[in-house]
Amino acid sequence: MNFDDIKDAWNNDQENENIKIPAKLDQLKSAQLPVERLRKGMKSEFWVQCLVLVIVGFTPKFFYLQPQMILPFYALYSCSLVVSIYYFFKLYVFYKRIGSLSLTSKDNLYELYYEARLSIEVYKSFTYMLVPFFMVMAVLLFASVKVDGLYQRFLDNETLMLMAAFSFANVIALIILMTEIWIKYGYGKYIKQIKAVLDEFKE
Repeated sequence: MNFDDIKDAWNNDQENENIKIPAKLDQLKSAQLPVERLRKGMKSEFWVQCLVLVIVGFTPKFFYLQPQMILPFYALYSCSLVVSIYYFFKLYVFYKRIGSLSLTSKDNLYELYYEARLSIEVYKSFTYMLVPFFMVMAVLLFASVKVDGLYQRFLDNETLMLMAAFSFANVIALIILMTEIWIKYGYGKYIKQIKAVLDEFKE
């Protein structure tokens, strides 16, 4: 093979590469929309969660709470705030990360995909960790109900106690179910779209 043959082969290789690149760029660009929607959803949920935490903090102002219950209530509330702050920090780091990540390569998209899945698991853990705090706070509020002997009668009635335990179990199951549904329709569909783009690179 002489120099001209080598030159022609080199030019042909470059032409083939130029033909493939636009398709890959289109695939990467198609991932931009679900990423933007993912960031938008995270931002909206951040403010909603902050609002909920503020409202919970003022619950004793809206509902009667016995003086001896105030300290335990705010101790639990403080613990829930610590958990929330940790989660919000993780959320903020991921939010900034996907905002600054340039989707110009398959590797970057893979990185984003796996970080998004990890953040979903953190979100689940955050939700499930808060459930016990809020349920105990609800019990403290119920124990402060201003009805003579109601709370004591409740404790003395085994049937009511069993019904309460069953209700708590149902509430926990409902929270888990709602969390899974929210993740699936709020975030999961965008992560699936990103995964679909990655799968196109394998074809």
